[in-house]
Amino acid sequence: MMEIARKRLEGCAPQPTTLVADATSLPFPDASFNRYVSNMTVHYAPDADAFLLEAARVLSPGGIAGFTVWGREELSSAMTLLPSIKRKLGLVKDSAPSRSSFHMGEDDAALKQRVLAAGFTHCVVWHAQTVVEATSAEKFAETMMDGSNSTKQEVLGWTEEVQTQFRSEVLNTANAMLERGEPLALDVCYCIAQK
Repeated sequence: MMEIARKRLEGCAPQPTTLVADATSLPFPDASFNRYVSNMTVHYAPDADAFLLEAARVLSPGGIAGFTVWGREELSSAMTLLPSIKRKLGLVKDSAPSRSSFHMGEDDAALKQRVLAAGFTHCVVWHAQTVVEATSAEKFAETMMDGSNSTKQEVLGWTEEVQTQFRSEVLNTANAMLERGEPLALDVCYCIAQK
């Protein structure tokens, strides 16, 4: 992702600085920023509370931080459709994740308390669905299977027969959802916090 970001930022004036850092131990002094956005990251951190503590540390008093995390699983077919088909076809690896990627966005009150406990003084949380290529199963498959490098590499590791079966299941399931008027969406949980 950093390679892609750096390539897209080439030629910008002024030239933005990019760096890779540990979100639980950032290389910035206290109160370094008055505004920032952390988009779809904190729910992946092994220690989300340490992430939030560090996020509060680098924010100046009165500063504002924006966080997004995956929201409610039942409203997030864009992110659950492929894993459910992998389970159906017996393609899931033996080790299950220790927690769901939805763990922070399922309970708004709990998320707000975690943010406040990290050192923020105010916090507002709300949800909105983000629709992924809602009008076409083919576009959905193209975006979620072919456009996601980790998924693409996983699929390419399967036999051609399994790849064909998997794609067919994805297309059939997505088409059926769209025909019922159900969106292929991710429920996004937004959090604005002030220090």
